[in-house]
Amino acid sequence: MSEQVPMSPSLPNTYCPDISDKWLNYEEWRLLYEQNYTYLPPRFTLHNGEAWYFYFLSSVDSNLSDDKIRILSAEINQSKGYNTIYVTEIYYHSTVEKKWVSRGWPDIKDELEFNQDREFITQQYVDATMFYGGIVNNYSDLLDILKLEYDKVITYEESV
Repeated sequence: MSEQVPMSPSLPNTYCPDISDKWLNYEEWRLLYEQNYTYLPPRFTLHNGEAWYFYFLSSVDSNLSDDKIRILSAEINQSKGYNTIYVTEIYYHSTVEKKWVSRGWPDIKDELEFNQDREFITQQYVDATMFYGGIVNNYSDLLDILKLEYDKVITYEESV
């Protein structure tokens, strides 16, 4: 079943296009936000937004054979009040043969349902927003994909 992947607080996990075009760690974001807007956001802001889930495949692991791949997800919190997204958690769901997830998202959903993955079932139960992002080779690539998706949403919302 799914398990949480430990994330270092020093990792960049916060993106706010109003402050920087780069990902920042949470404390850096809070300080820059204070410099720009004259008040320091509360510490709980990181977990106080609308949550959505970004599923992806990754073969990053030196012990993984070439025919295997991992199913992972990132929990993203989006604070519209701060125009910011945060990667709050990363979950490892399972390792599968690549042929079992060749169709991407439909196969991943089938795999997670079949294995009764706790996180996935909970997200389905509460009708959480879930996205599929393909194969991600490292954390930096994950951040680049999330930034592109978020920038599209911001651009669309501004045009409406």
